Amino acid sequence: MQQFQGVEQLSVSREQAVAHLTDAGWLAHSLPGATVREATPHRAIWRVRPQLAFAAGELETTAEVVARTADTVNYRLVSQGVGSGSVLLAELRFSTTESGTTTVHWSAELAELKGLLKLVPAGLIQSAAQKVMAEIWAGIHQKLTTPDAG
Repeated sequence: MQQFQGVEQLSVSREQAVAHLTDAGWLAHSLPGATVREATPHRAIWRVRPQLAFAAGELETTAEVVARTADTVNYRLVSQGVGSGSVLLAELRFSTTESGTTTVHWSAELAELKGLLKLVPAGLIQSAAQKVMAEIWAGIHQKLTTPDAG
């Protein structure tokens, strides 16, 4: 299936980045427009109304931490919507920069498409995924820089 990857520079220490980004609940609360129903360090469930032409209604997503080490975290995200769904496998790898901040190398694989999403062209999925990832990282950066980010 399709794969996505990128690098994010965070203005916090590696320890802070790992503490937050390996916590499924913390991540869920950093998502713009999400209504969080469950939030624990190992699992989070939220609903969001995607701003994508090919996705109607709300999506419910369950994110589960499937592996966690000092340097990486792996998530399995299952999304369900009206007549569609997907399974995404994601990995975040953390490293420290010379200035003491954090670099996150992230990758994701769209492991499964269900229902109407199977009919969406790959290029449109790629474009939508880039938009969604940019919004997610913007939310993460915002939450990391607010006083209640702890």
